[in-house]
Amino acid sequence: MSGLAVVVCLAALCGAALAVVAAVSARREHRALLPLGPAPLVAPLLVVIPARNEAARLPRTLALLLAEPSQSLKIVVVDDGSTDATAQVVKDAAATDPRVSLLRPTWPPTSASFGKPRALHHAVSADASAHDVVCCLDADVHLGPGALGGLMRVLETSGAAAVSVAPRLDDVTFAERLLVPAFVAASSSAAPPSRVHDEHHADAFLNGQLLMVRARALADVGGFAAVSDTVLEDVALARALKRKGHALRLVDGRSAVATRMYERLTDIVGGFSKNARALHGARLMPFGVMLIVFACLPWVALAAAFGSVDIVDDVVALVCTVIALVAQAMNRRALGSSPLFALCGPLALTVVGVVYVRAALSRTQRWRGRTFTT
Repeated sequence: MSGLAVVVCLAALCGAALAVVAAVSARREHRALLPLGPAPLVAPLLVVIPARNEAARLPRTLALLLAEPSQSLKIVVVDDGSTDATAQVVKDAAATDPRVSLLRPTWPPTSASFGKPRALHHAVSADASAHDVVCCLDADVHLGPGALGGLMRVLETSGAAAVSVAPRLDDVTFAERLLVPAFVAASSSAAPPSRVHDEHHADAFLNGQLLMVRARALADVGGFAAVSDTVLEDVALARALKRKGHALRLVDGRSAVATRMYERLTDIVGGFSKNARALHGARLMPFGVMLIVFACLPWVALAAAFGSVDIVDDVVALVCTVIALVAQAMNRRALGSSPLFALCGPLALTVVGVVYVRAALSRTQRWRGRTFTT
């Protein structure tokens, strides 16, 4: 066996091993998510939706929320300096259902706070102690019947201070279906559910797209004002809660909660890039490099094998490449994405790796017309 054959075989085996380990870990962690079933909403609940230029998304989100018959539901939309018809959409909804209200605060022009936690803090402060539980909801999240009641039931039965949901990804375009599940998988690897649920482990995570938190626990850590200096306020809040001894739970919401996070390629890249440093910290650069290597190694080995005359390395490299593809297909299926996109897995992981490396090298990000330092 030639020296080249040995290198090729080792490279292919390493790439396949990485793929299998990642797939098995992802499937195991997905099973650690708590189930979410529909239930009636009985207790009073405050739902806060921070919105900046969300006129196109809010009508459906509000319509689905208002399909909940409970009169104990209160919905507050905080218009964070929108330049579109966001405020009018909320006013129209409020005109037909008094459970909806609009807040349009004026922020100091030099405020160091990030928009979303600032908006959440404003709404919760305005509500004072009227509600024992606060639900934070993004404008692009769509709830099925009984989702709010089901999440309240998980909060009560689990004894947690806060719960959040892993939603179904309603990806439409090729770019969304290729990249969003890959970014979500990379993001979730930073804080696996089993470690988040473990009170003795420091890892903490909440998904700010939809989370419920007890008002007393929120006040105990200083509220959203205490995490307003970071673009990733949900994870910062989770870490603050866990440090204080409050339990966190992550829920599989794919049956009742859906979201279309980003519609354009630039938004996909920009949206995940802005959160990367706050989520992965000092591990961002090595993690990005690892993803690129993980994506390319089996294929580089396969190309090198077919360029040699040794049949052994051809067979080993081909088998390992197939194993890597099968493992990536398992990952895709666990995330509710088509396993066929595993064929483009190397491209997706390379893009994620490159975005992470760039985010590690640059401290400046731009999002929704605002420039900030991560």
